[in-house]
Amino acid sequence: MPDLEQSCLRALSNDRRAINQAMQNLLPKVMFVVLPLVALVQFWIYRRQRPFYLENLVFVLHFQSFYYMASALALLLAAGIGALVGAGFRIGELFEFVIYLWSVVYLFIAVRRVYRASVLKTVLGLAALAVSYVIFYALGVSVAGMYAFLRA
Repeated sequence: MPDLEQSCLRALSNDRRAINQAMQNLLPKVMFVVLPLVALVQFWIYRRQRPFYLENLVFVLHFQSFYYMASALALLLAAGIGALVGAGFRIGELFEFVIYLWSVVYLFIAVRRVYRASVLKTVLGLAALAVSYVIFYALGVSVAGMYAFLRA
């Protein structure tokens, strides 16, 4: 059983750098667990259109890769424009919103094409996927946070 008092002191020392670093190291592992769970939910929703779990896992990984690449490009563009125009201009938030909106539209079109689902089933399926993603991610981050706190 870990010493909770010592864990608290270590986590709060150094301006919380130890726990922040531990969390940053654990987030990729959280995503490694969350994405297959989201693919399982997607498999359950679209099991008639795509009867194999692996097809759904590939789709989820494809979309997540698209989102990461688009976000990285937006961050680079925002940093470049911010360096040219100045830090006071809030271009990063604008790019973040555009990438989020673009991702939602892209996901809707991709699900309609890959799964040949109706508009209603696509909207309901994406809503269920969004809820499951938030739940699994929140649980994963919570467990990772507790682990990081005890190990910091």
